[in-house]
Amino acid sequence: MSSHTLVQRFGAKIAARDGGWYCVYCGCTLTNDPKQPNAANKACVDHIHPQARGGKDDMENFVLCCRICNSKKGSKAIYPLRIRQAVWSWVADRFTRAY
Repeated sequence: MSSHTLVQRFGAKIAARDGGWYCVYCGCTLTNDPKQPNAANKACVDHIHPQARGGKDDMENFVLCCRICNSKKGSKAIYPLRIRQAVWSWVADRFTRAY
């Protein structure tokens, strides 16, 4: 499933769970405006445990991030830069369970 489809289907639920429309990696405010399809801060859904490494398409494995961070992370297991503290313990817990 594409990140765009995931944002449409799960974006509001992820934002409610994680405290808003913010990138979990860099902290920028995300946009989901269809008039700005190439915005650097366009909302994407990232898989904590990448699909390329067996990660599943479910809420437990999703976080919101910006297009730039999603692109930089690629299929790495966890993004090496900062993750917002408010979400870090939740992400770390899910990542630990995946292994």
